[in-house]
Amino acid sequence: IHALNPYSNRWTIKGRITKKSDIRSWNNAKGTGTLFSIDVMDKDNGEIRGTFFKSACDKFYPKLEEGGVYYLSGGKLKPVQNKQYTTIKNDYEITFDDNSQIMEAPEDAAISSNVYDFVKIDSLATTEPGSTIDILGFVKEAADVSAIMSQKQGKEIFKRDLTIMDDTMTEVRLTLWGNS
Repeated sequence: IHALNPYSNRWTIKGRITKKSDIRSWNNAKGTGTLFSIDVMDKDNGEIRGTFFKSACDKFYPKLEEGGVYYLSGGKLKPVQNKQYTTIKNDYEITFDDNSQIMEAPEDAAISSNVYDFVKIDSLATTEPGSTIDILGFVKEAADVSAIMSQKQGKEIFKRDLTIMDDTMTEVRLTLWGNS
């Protein structure tokens, strides 16, 4: 996965699907349709996101399982448009279409399902704002679910505040939004 770039014409990767989204609908100036995304990891812990639109969504969604290992080829590589919306550490992503080739591969224990880079809560003050981090701790306190009216979405959204603590005995508040 690390070797992929938009100039790669013929490629096949073998990877584990570490995340598979639900099917979502979209509607913009170019039209309407459905899509879903997968996050794929290879044996070298390289990660990349793949997205399936319209008929490719219909064709591949029922065939792909989170946690499964697959051979994937025939997608189009493009630069990630906005890294704010992904935790994948890759400059590129793949758009799969009806002509993409995806085959189930034998289980491969060399391919992890997740890779974490844990930081301690007491180091958050020196962490770059907007960074994506992994924390291992426990929930010290959980507030009740509350609802607020979203001005942007024009609908009620739900949130829950948690207080998280780790072995440094430092606490931080975490807010879960929607169906988190």
